[in-house]
Amino acid sequence: MSETMERMYMLMVLYLIKHSGPALSNTQIMEFFPSNKYADYFKVQAVITDLTDRRFVIPVKKDHRTTYFITEAGNKALEQLDHFIPPAIMDDLKIYLKTVNR
Repeated sequence: MSETMERMYMLMVLYLIKHSGPALSNTQIMEFFPSNKYADYFKVQAVITDLTDRRFVIPVKKDHRTTYFITEAGNKALEQLDHFIPPAIMDDLKIYLKTVNR
């Protein structure tokens, strides 16, 4: 995965988590990427692991389910860089979030 694409996926995951309400499950994140043909499970899981290692997101495991919360560092990174998310991708993110936030 190219460094540019990895950064884009990171921003996309941060955006999804931040705008999903209080948190987003691993399953919900995984549904978005393949269904929109952005990345496969393994690429997205690597990005989530990287975001966790950098402390941009915090995973919380409960009842065999992992939910992610964005940290202050993740919020700052997203605020500084979200303008790099192309409009078409931003539209896909917003459409998906409408289904998640029902």
